[in-house]
Amino acid sequence: MKEHPDHLEVEGGGVVQVAAAYAYPGVLPDGFLHRFYDLVDEVCFSWRALDPSQAASAVERMRARLRELAADPRAPLTTVQKAQKAEELAYRVGISARLLRFHLTFTYSAEDRAELTQRWRRLRAAAKSLLISLDIPRFAQRQLYEYGYERGPLGVEAASSRLTDTLSAQAFFPLIDERVADPEGIYLGVTGDGSPLLWDPWSQSNYNVVILGETGSGKSMTTKLILRRLLAREPTLRVIGLDPEDEYVRVAQYISPRLRAVRFSTNQKLGLDPLRLATTSPHYTAADAAVFLAELYLPRGDRWEADAARLRVQAANYLAQTQGGAGGGGRGEPSVAGFVEWLRPRAGDLAEYLAGATAEPDSHIFEGDPPDLRGSVMFGLQGVDYAQVGAGPKRKSLVLSLLTLYAQRELFGNYDRGVFFVDEAWLFLDFPATMSLLATTARRARKHNKCFIFNSQRPYDLAANQAGRTILEQSAHTILLRQREAAIPLLKELYALRDEEAQTLIGSPEGSGIMRSGARLTHITILPEKDELQHFSTRGEWAR
Repeated sequence: MKEHPDHLEVEGGGVVQVAAAYAYPGVLPDGFLHRFYDLVDEVCFSWRALDPSQAASAVERMRARLRELAADPRAPLTTVQKAQKAEELAYRVGISARLLRFHLTFTYSAEDRAELTQRWRRLRAAAKSLLISLDIPRFAQRQLYEYGYERGPLGVEAASSRLTDTLSAQAFFPLIDERVADPEGIYLGVTGDGSPLLWDPWSQSNYNVVILGETGSGKSMTTKLILRRLLAREPTLRVIGLDPEDEYVRVAQYISPRLRAVRFSTNQKLGLDPLRLATTSPHYTAADAAVFLAELYLPRGDRWEADAARLRVQAANYLAQTQGGAGGGGRGEPSVAGFVEWLRPRAGDLAEYLAGATAEPDSHIFEGDPPDLRGSVMFGLQGVDYAQVGAGPKRKSLVLSLLTLYAQRELFGNYDRGVFFVDEAWLFLDFPATMSLLATTARRARKHNKCFIFNSQRPYDLAANQAGRTILEQSAHTILLRQREAAIPLLKELYALRDEEAQTLIGSPEGSGIMRSGARLTHITILPEKDELQHFSTRGEWAR
């Protein structure tokens, strides 16, 4: 064996390297080491328990020192957080936990240095996603490879060893408890070990839920069960849902007698005027209204961005004059029709582009009274007829966007628990304003104690969209059902799935998949009751 400062050449050809972890985040998910099994040849977690009296003394000294530093008004937030962690550690060690000194190393081999470098980069990236810092100890590779830290060279232990307690160390063990049994959880089925799946979206600090699966995988069934059982559990819970294909409005009364179904017809006046909304919502401006109108009516081409910018300025001026009482065509309450008339002497070309908004069928979107949002309601958008105009599905995207804004104003007006739901979100990937609005909704939901449920297929297209990827990455709860093979690499990257876990999603039975809830990752099978299966199933055979 030939030694080099940062690697070894082994007998028979090939090279070997050992990397060591030296910094960790405050919290690690249970069983997190399984994420490295496909990246390295060996993962070594070694530890030694400290003498209890010495451990208590060491923890107390650390706690006292950090408490003193944190008491300084100028102390940075990181120092205050460390002081809080020290208090927690002192409490656990004082109760029953033992203090451990531990090391974590990763050994990997390759045919040559170039391949070894690639393996190191993949390992480092995986560790970084967990906020773990790695290094390659120089001049210690042989000792680490042959003997480990127990007989390692002087200085290696001091540089890379860390202290933790036996309760926190559970995260390092590879045998994972697959139970999901939240104290106030709704029953959805069973986990991989056969335990009941009792899940509560409010069990995490982020209440957003993403449900991904190909057609026929059980997305709709899963979502209907979640809505039905949440409404049954909480009599005061309020749900507002947007259903592009009318799949949920058909069974709204079975989901819950409190859930009203509202179907939009072709010639119905919806009362969703974006300029009127801009005067009543604190989170929506004239510029936002102009963006939706621009996407629907301005011709795409070299001048689109410039024309859209002009439209935003004109919309802001129109609202300012109308609300101030100085405007002409927009007397009283602002409206799209009033805006078009106001534009004609000021920007005739823009007024011509927007003329379609004042004629049927488009005018039906903006005219009339807005829909009744009292209580829980599911809106069916299939009846929104967009085949008659060149705008195509953009009109349905516009209706969904305006309903989202309208629902936010109502649902996010308090901090009571509530649910906002969007089905088949992939239909709106081609409309940046709609996707951006949904991403904003996801961010605002948590602040207002609301659960945002985002149901879709085509995860690879969602991830290619900046707003879509934001929703996928920032949701604390993810349910992955059957997937196409093309989606597997992306899901492994997004959710740190092992190859074996990800492969189970290809061809999995309807209703079977993987749930990620906070730090927990478990295999699940959704189990509807017989009458739920009869009312909710749209296709396929469910695993029983």
